[in-house]
Amino acid sequence: MQKSETNGYIASHQCKKTTIEEALATVNKIEDLLKGYKNTPFIIGKTNNPNQRDDAYDLKEYHIFEVVFSHSSLYAIDEMEKCLIRYFKIEETTADDITNENDGGAGRKTDSLMYYIYVAIKTNNNENN
Repeated sequence: MQKSETNGYIASHQCKKTTIEEALATVNKIEDLLKGYKNTPFIIGKTNNPNQRDDAYDLKEYHIFEVVFSHSSLYAIDEMEKCLIRYFKIEETTADDITNENDGGAGRKTDSLMYYIYVAIKTNNNENN
């Protein structure tokens, strides 16, 4: 999508409890992260324990793991996760690579002081690109 189309999409599908600026900044972070990994499977998710989640993805050969957004509200994290997954599913350069089956909402709902959105990228080895 062109920048103006991205802005329009985010504005029309605004993540509740987050600002448009936060959503756009997170989209930009993810796009920058994915630049070195074209045609590579990736997943967007949420967690309250990034280290534990990173270890779990290492076992599935998702060796690149990056936290891209954090918030103290689980509701805000849920909405941001849905917004990001939907965006990258329709973005022509990433639609074939995103492996999320659903538009978010999976996982346990546990109380925490902070929640995180992450991107995990599948690689064939432990080396970063």
